Amino acid sequence: MPVVTNPSAQAAEFEERADQLSLELIDTSLADGEVFQRARTKLLSRGAKLLVGPRGTGKTHIMRYAYAQAMRQADKPLALYATFNRYLNLEPLLKKSPDARQRFHSWVLAKLLISAFDWLSDAQRDDAVLCNADPLFNRDSLSQLVARLERGTGEELYEELGQRLTVDHVLKAVRTLLNVSGRSRAVLLLDDAALSLADEYLVAFFEIFRQLKTEFIAPKASVYPGSTQYGPTFHASHEAEEVHLWLSVEDAEYSQIMGDIATRRLLPDQISRINPDILELLKYLSFGVPRTYLRLLREFLSSRQKSAQQQVNGIVEAQTELIRAEYDSLGIKLKQFASIVQAGGDLFDKAVLDVAAAQSADTQVRNIVLGLQQEQTALL
Repeated sequence: MPVVTNPSAQAAEFEERADQLSLELIDTSLADGEVFQRARTKLLSRGAKLLVGPRGTGKTHIMRYAYAQAMRQADKPLALYATFNRYLNLEPLLKKSPDARQRFHSWVLAKLLISAFDWLSDAQRDDAVLCNADPLFNRDSLSQLVARLERGTGEELYEELGQRLTVDHVLKAVRTLLNVSGRSRAVLLLDDAALSLADEYLVAFFEIFRQLKTEFIAPKASVYPGSTQYGPTFHASHEAEEVHLWLSVEDAEYSQIMGDIATRRLLPDQISRINPDILELLKYLSFGVPRTYLRLLREFLSSRQKSAQQQVNGIVEAQTELIRAEYDSLGIKLKQFASIVQAGGDLFDKAVLDVAAAQSADTQVRNIVLGLQQEQTALL
């Protein structure tokens, strides 16, 4: 990689997280590419779907884009969007409340009903049509219930409202909005549904997910690959179609798509300040995760190192340590992955040593291929 002088560092002002972007910016900042186009189509199609990808691959962005697209186009289904990223606020209930799962159940239903009010607000329609449909349909009360359950308080409100909420209330709210909008079917975009750190809640969530599947409603939930455990009653391969959203570094469109992500989120002068070779390196260092790529670009633009080479070296080292720590943390939180994480770490360390040794032995080497020898087990 060429060593270039670092231009004067300027603050890189752009938002990495899609949940912090306005619907207008969501609409214009989504990159093209077959993997994203397919996901958008699946989210608005019939049938239950699981949008599968690790953190930062664009699940929230795709869901909010699909929501905005359906809002604008009358030929699309009614789309409601709800995020469950604050589920960990209810985790203490598992230790101190015997009915923690029931409270979580009420929290999920209240969030879904609030998403119906959100649609009315975004569509600039009067929420009276929903309020008049059922005495429990009151946005302020539902919002208070959600807030208090997340704080572990609100006993009286939970008894008055939370305990009375059922999946049928959500179905009723959706039918009401279908009548108002003149649409024949609905999709429920359930973001951050990978409740990996609270297995009991995850089981309860997907019980609700299954009940939401009807002839006129198709639930779509974003989950993590591997670490999302659905429980004994929900069989993902039979209950829903999996839509994978993790761009492979071997994809023929990889560099183009990652470049498109950068040009849609950064200013032209910011992109021009980065050497093309460095841009390419950061694309692959992010390993197909758009949020990581944007963060690496921010770090490069904000770095105060004297040369671009020093900037890149620091970013690579920091990213390597971060990924290692993330996997180590996963092995601690999810015991079933501990041995796999350990084996992966050992393989990585040995691979680095072997690559370094190969490079030092022959400075003319341009390509190094790592192989794993498979041990054969004799059949008895």
